[in-house]
Amino acid sequence: MYTLYFSLPVEMDKEKFAKFAVDAKAILENSEVQIADESGQVLNGFVVTDDLINFNGYGSNSHEPCIIKRVDTESKYIKNGFVSNFCKTTEAKPYRNIVIRILNKLKEHFPEIQIFELH
Repeated sequence: MYTLYFSLPVEMDKEKFAKFAVDAKAILENSEVQIADESGQVLNGFVVTDDLINFNGYGSNSHEPCIIKRVDTESKYIKNGFVSNFCKTTEAKPYRNIVIRILNKLKEHFPEIQIFELH
């Protein structure tokens, strides 16, 4: 099992996040991996808005959802203006590669974020 950790600003710029959302939607819609809603049960049920990205693999390819909020002031993991978040995946499930692509795209738009992986 792999855990992808990412540290995001408590509030990310609205315009930059909207541009990231466009890129994230393109990745999810054009994925070679079937992508679903948070539960992993509704094919193509992923959520992409100007304030939220929420998706999982589909069916047996699902694991933990990847949830990225533009504003997250209620997390119990806030320190120095950043929110710590994570998504558990496994190398055996190709959904992991989509999570990594989305996080890398997020880092392109927000270079200040931190991403690291533990296994």
